[in-house]
Amino acid sequence: MKTYVAFEANENNIHEILLFFNSSITKEGKLLNYKPFIFAGITKVKHLTYEVIPGFLKFIAIHEILSEKDADLKYDDVCKFYRNVLVSLPPEWVHFINENINPVSKNYEINADCFSFSVEDKEVPMPQSTRTFYNLLIQLVGKSPVSESYWIEKYPELELSKCCIFSNLYILPGECRELIFQVLHRTLFTKVKLLKCNMSDNDTCSVCAQSREDLEHMFINCVNLSQFTDFLKDFLLNFMCNVDDNFVNTLDFDQAMLMGFLKRSNGFNFYFANFIMSIARFSIYKRKNFILLNPQAKLNLVDYFKTLLEKYISHYFYLLNQRKEHFLLENILYWTIPLSK
Repeated sequence: MKTYVAFEANENNIHEILLFFNSSITKEGKLLNYKPFIFAGITKVKHLTYEVIPGFLKFIAIHEILSEKDADLKYDDVCKFYRNVLVSLPPEWVHFINENINPVSKNYEINADCFSFSVEDKEVPMPQSTRTFYNLLIQLVGKSPVSESYWIEKYPELELSKCCIFSNLYILPGECRELIFQVLHRTLFTKVKLLKCNMSDNDTCSVCAQSREDLEHMFINCVNLSQFTDFLKDFLLNFMCNVDDNFVNTLDFDQAMLMGFLKRSNGFNFYFANFIMSIARFSIYKRKNFILLNPQAKLNLVDYFKTLLEKYISHYFYLLNQRKEHFLLENILYWTIPLSK
């Protein structure tokens, strides 16, 4: 990131600069790294200075500090490295330290005005620096999931980042978070994947025994899901009586079955609606695994969904009570009271 970010040290923050792995402090072109100093807590310029008078600590003082952590350290070795640190500091920093007292003793607090950051030649205000650096790090180092291109091709208007944000919300049960992660990254073992891995002799859906089982078939297109899908749509629409009809008509239930609702509107309880969709998705997945292990067994998906929903809503209430987030309880009462009936 160094080629993208410029940091200007001034007289107010020299004491706060890190000594090790800092490209501004090098010895013969190499970064400094001395573990005994780091273990002893000597990591910044201010740790080498006096607190009440200007200047750097004597060699014997540094040796005493390090000896508290490692009594076997030799005085000559400590002096050698301390000398290397001092000669590696820029001359203007050394001059400033020798002329000024450590700000700690003056009860001085470093504020945003002491720092000057620029990213790609653009000045960055101090309060925004962490977010800016994080976004730059993601841009330079992070790689987009392989599945991203697949979902964007299928749903051109999809913002995958919104899906990832909701998939990690604490209100979701752990099993639901894991499942939506697998769906988003297309790592779920469908029959199509099992056939490719030579773990199955066919790719036919174990529920309907009619079509290839990929993600879309498992959660949307399977003919055995039609009754449950109709029930789920009616179930959700009953709670959208105060939502604008134009908004309701734009909702994509097929997409929501895979990765949740992404749009918001007044009167639409976005988080709890996605909570319900997560339970529905998990119910379909568990029913599929149950039939895979017991081919002759039958499981009513609507009843199974209701059972799981009751279980996880109780857990949801308990979790919010534990966190003392009663305002969230009020937000979902609109849903849960008619739901319980």
